[in-house]
Amino acid sequence: MWRATKLLEGPAEEPATVTEAAAQCGISLTASNRQSELERHISTAREFVELHCSVRLVTQTIEMSCDDFSDLTSLPVAPIQELLAIAYTDLDGSSVIVPADIYHVDADELSPMIGLSPGRQWPAKKPGSRIVTTAVAGYGSPERVPAQIRSAILLLVGLAASLAGRDALVRTETVEGVGSTQFGGVVEVSGSVERAVSALLSNYRRWPL
Repeated sequence: MWRATKLLEGPAEEPATVTEAAAQCGISLTASNRQSELERHISTAREFVELHCSVRLVTQTIEMSCDDFSDLTSLPVAPIQELLAIAYTDLDGSSVIVPADIYHVDADELSPMIGLSPGRQWPAKKPGSRIVTTAVAGYGSPERVPAQIRSAILLLVGLAASLAGRDALVRTETVEGVGSTQFGGVVEVSGSVERAVSALLSNYRRWPL
């Protein structure tokens, strides 16, 4: 059984830029508060997609914990760029790193796994202890993140920006000397975005393990 994945080193960049987000939202970046707002929305959208799909997007280092070596046949996070170490607690209570020649890594993009090398077996571990696997995960640089995922993130950013500071029950906004604008209900708009995001992410969502 897998436990919650820990983030050891987060991504240095986001999968979408502030400029792309501003274009998606149709807003100007002249006000500094809008830039920080968009940066926050991008980060939130990326985290949502990662949790929703059980993936990591831009390169980051993670720590995955499980109860048994058999759990390694299906890793809880994808894609895996590099496996750094597998640690366990031996029968004497000491923390030990599993020798790399004991196992092999199948880094299939959305279904990564760790298996035993021919003729090898997993070492005995202390009952009740956990196995900790450290890895570098993600597609790589922002440019390597699939276009459908990046589009989903921008849609989520656009929705968050459009709802910021607006009364969810107001359907018409009037500006003196300019006129009025009719907005769709929050349920209608967010429902449309959710359906679009779900469709864009459907090929990348991994069922929780």
